[in-house]
Amino acid sequence: MSAHDQNRSVGQGDSSAPKRPTLKDVAVAAGVSKSTVSLVLRGGGHIPEPTRERVRSAMRRLGYVYNRGAAAMREGSTRTIGVITPNSANVFMGQFIEAFDLTLVARGFTALSVHSYEDPDRQDALIRALLERGVDALAVMPAVASDQTLRATLSTLDIPLVICMRTLQGSQLTTVTADIPLSGRLAAKHVVARGCTSVGYFGAPHELTLRSDRVSGVREVLAAEGIELSFDVPTSLTAQAARTGMAQLLQERQVPEALIFHNDTIAFGATRALRDHSPGLLERTCIVGSDDLLEAQLWEPPLTTVAISAEQIGRLSADALIRKLDGDTEVQSVLLTPELIVRQS
Repeated sequence: MSAHDQNRSVGQGDSSAPKRPTLKDVAVAAGVSKSTVSLVLRGGGHIPEPTRERVRSAMRRLGYVYNRGAAAMREGSTRTIGVITPNSANVFMGQFIEAFDLTLVARGFTALSVHSYEDPDRQDALIRALLERGVDALAVMPAVASDQTLRATLSTLDIPLVICMRTLQGSQLTTVTADIPLSGRLAAKHVVARGCTSVGYFGAPHELTLRSDRVSGVREVLAAEGIELSFDVPTSLTAQAARTGMAQLLQERQVPEALIFHNDTIAFGATRALRDHSPGLLERTCIVGSDDLLEAQLWEPPLTTVAISAEQIGRLSADALIRKLDGDTEVQSVLLTPELIVRQS
C-alpha cells in the first residue's frame, strides 16, 4: 500500500470514529429544548420531575457526560463547596457531613469532603488542593491546635468561608457551633442535683478548644457548690483510647461519684473499661456524655447526655455558605442551645 493510500485509510478511520453526543443530541432524544437540558444538568429551574427523568434517561442512553470544567469556565462557578473535617469515622462527624452534603445537593451544589486527621499541615495542604479544584466556598472544622496556622491561611482567601462546630480563636469569620460552656454547665448541674460531691472530667486532648470551653462550664457550676474536679484527664478522641485510658486510671485511683465525658464516643469506651473492671462500679457512678448519638439510647445503661445536633450544625453551615454565595457579606455567629437528655446512666 502506498503512503498516499495509508494516509487516506487513516483519515477514513478517524472520520468513522464515534462522535461524542452533544447537548443538542440529548435535547432531541428527550424531546425538550437545549435550555431545559442545561437546567437539568445544573440542578436549576422549576422543571417537573418527569421531564428531568426523561432528560437523564436520554443522557444514559446516549452516554452523554457533562463537561463541568468547561461549564465552570463559562459561568465562573464550579457549583462545588469544599468541607474539611478531622475524620468521618466518628459518628458525630459522619452525621455532620451527611446533613451538610444533603443541604447542598438540594440547592444544586456538590460537596467535596476531605479529612485533616487532626494534622494542621495536612489541613493546610487540603485547603490548597480544594482551591486548585475551583471550589466556590469552604467550610472547615479546625484540626486540634491549628488556630494560628489556619487563621493565617484563611486570611489570604477571597472565597466564602464558614467555621463549623469548633471555633477558631481570633478570627472574624462566620461560625456555626453550639454553646459548649453551657453544655458543661448542664452536665455539672445534673450530677450536683444527683447529690454527687466528687466529679471527674475525662477525654479529648487538652489542646481542643471545645474541651477547655466545656470544662470551664463544669468548673463554674462545681465552684458555686464548693466542689473541685477530682481529676481532669485528657485522651485522644476515639473510644478505644478512652477505654485504654480509663483502664489505666482505674489502676491508679478511685473513681469519683460522677464522671463527665467529653462526648458520647469517649463515654462508650470508658464505660466499657468500668464494666470490665467492676460492673457494680458502673452502676454506682453517675455518668454524663455529650452529643446524644443514636447509640446513646441503645447503650447499657442508656446514656444520660447533653444533646448537640450534628445534623443541625451541618445544615446551618451549608445554608450559611449558600447565603454568602448569594451575596450576603454579614459575619455571623450561630450558636445552638444544647439540651440535657436524662436517661439511666
